[in-house]
Amino acid sequence: MLSNRQANCPHCGGPIEFKLGSAVALVCDFCRASVVRVDQALHTLGQLAQLVPTTPFLSVGDEGQIAGQRFRVGGRLQLDHGQGPWDEWYVEYEDGHWGWLALAQGLVYATEPQTVSHLPSWEDCPAGTEVELEGQAGTFVVTQRGGSALLSAQGELPFPAVPLSSGRYLDAEGPDQGFATIDYGDGSEPPQLYVGKRHPANALTCERMGVGPRPTEKVATERLRCPQCGAPVPVTQPDATHRISCESCDSLLDHSEGALHYLAQIQKPAGNQWIPLGSSGNLRGEDVVVLGFVERWEASDDPEFEYREYLLYTPAGYRYLVEDEGHFTYYTERLSAADVRCREPGIFASYDKKTYVRYGQAMTKVHTVRGEFFYQIAQGDLVISTDFVKYPYMLSREESNDEFVWSRGTYMPSDELWKALSLPDQPPKARGTSPIAPNPHRPGRLLLLGLLFTLLLGLLHTGLVASKTGPAVVDMSLRMPERPYPTQPAPELTQTSSGFEIASGPTTMEVTLHIETANAWVGINGALVNETTGDVRMFYLEAEQTSSIAGYSTAKGYLGSVMAGRYSMRFLPTWANITPLSSKYAAVPRATVSAKPGPRRLGLAILLSLLLLLPGFLEVIRYLRFSQKRYSGANVGFGDD
Repeated sequence: MLSNRQANCPHCGGPIEFKLGSAVALVCDFCRASVVRVDQALHTLGQLAQLVPTTPFLSVGDEGQIAGQRFRVGGRLQLDHGQGPWDEWYVEYEDGHWGWLALAQGLVYATEPQTVSHLPSWEDCPAGTEVELEGQAGTFVVTQRGGSALLSAQGELPFPAVPLSSGRYLDAEGPDQGFATIDYGDGSEPPQLYVGKRHPANALTCERMGVGPRPTEKVATERLRCPQCGAPVPVTQPDATHRISCESCDSLLDHSEGALHYLAQIQKPAGNQWIPLGSSGNLRGEDVVVLGFVERWEASDDPEFEYREYLLYTPAGYRYLVEDEGHFTYYTERLSAADVRCREPGIFASYDKKTYVRYGQAMTKVHTVRGEFFYQIAQGDLVISTDFVKYPYMLSREESNDEFVWSRGTYMPSDELWKALSLPDQPPKARGTSPIAPNPHRPGRLLLLGLLFTLLLGLLHTGLVASKTGPAVVDMSLRMPERPYPTQPAPELTQTSSGFEIASGPTTMEVTLHIETANAWVGINGALVNETTGDVRMFYLEAEQTSSIAGYSTAKGYLGSVMAGRYSMRFLPTWANITPLSSKYAAVPRATVSAKPGPRRLGLAILLSLLLLLPGFLEVIRYLRFSQKRYSGANVGFGDD
């Protein structure tokens, strides 16, 4: 019987105590018996195995805070999802409700149980399936589907820990870093929904309050040695590292259970490992340490298609740096699958109100791996990688087994990277053009400057040049034919002006025809005669007055590129009524013609304007050519419907 929540273990008789109000079961610290309380009685469900040695980030009895909520750690479940031991922590919050905390991929997952009447079946939800969860806003996307087995447990629990039990689960991501797990168990009972959020690792604070013996820790990292060659293998992140390589004998080792176990021999990378492991610095405001290096090949074993990944650790979580052809992309955002929409047939993806275009898709495999990693990784692992681009970002989706992950990266100039990590030598020379590299050409600025200078040139031309016409060199009244057109004008009506000088050129000649008439038009065939060379330039002007009342009308014409010299002008006039009138009623128009030179160098002004705009136009061409090169290596054919 329970007395003030204290009792003796029904298996070994050792003292046990239920400290959390939400706990209904516990694991005896002395005999590892799984004890459950029913009403006022205690029962055992068998004995659990010893905990697999890990370095947990929490311990039973600890207190802490996550997302502004204080909690106390009551117990621990140790599961195996097929990739080594996995710890989940049962916590009770100040207001009495309870939930689970877990650490994965540098993020803290905090979930709480939800009561629902219906959940989708495990079989109907492969990775990528969109599901609506009762009571939850927005659509969730299944990112992982699998099975788990209970390895061990510790402390108090909200339900009994059944030895050797196994079950199935779904993990799904929702909007705004939402996260959900559906625990189907072994199918004997209805599934249970747990919903919460993902938080950066540094969002959790913990006070070591646990008393009594601490959980079994991994072997001290400074004493870890390679089981193949005996060389020391230092571990930077012992509480998270699952795989690590031995730099002395190129062995890939497993570290998920504390000790090091040999897995495989590591192959030499086909390309260059530009960044040494252990490099550290401040990269875009975060302190980083380079932990791991992976080289991936296309699954067809074609070393011509390869790229390299670097795993970086920061206090806020893990980052990735991908190098391809000397171009670097820095991935800092692990996106929620629910926040990314990939429209069929998968050519476009949208995130944060931006649309991305698919750049490439390929199935790749791990060729070699070095350093330490927080996840299980081995040579030959297959991943389907799909990249979507919208400068300056790249959305990447990685699919493997029955899960996938979305992340977003930005272009990282190699000079910036080398300076931030204080790397020796020079960065690699980039080949080709990255699809998210910044365009070095800026046509807008050059075009704006060109337009401003052109506008200034136009103002100067209008204000200082075009307005400066010279005095009239021709000003004469014309003798008109007595009868209107079509009567042919007599040659004797050809009239010649006095000679005049054009002092400098090239210039323009403005010719003005001024008429006084009613209901008639006047035309003159004119010629500018160079009296020195004999060259003749013909021109024609006409003006009309449509009113039946006598009035005035004017027409102007221009002769360009008139060189310096002595000239005269000849005119042969003609006229006609606009509406038919008897010739005895027709009045012969009166006409005068004048001409004056002016330095209107319009052609030169236009040429100068084009020259001023030419750099901007050339920059536009370079800009467009660079943008085209961004997609020169695109591969959108793999996986198309």
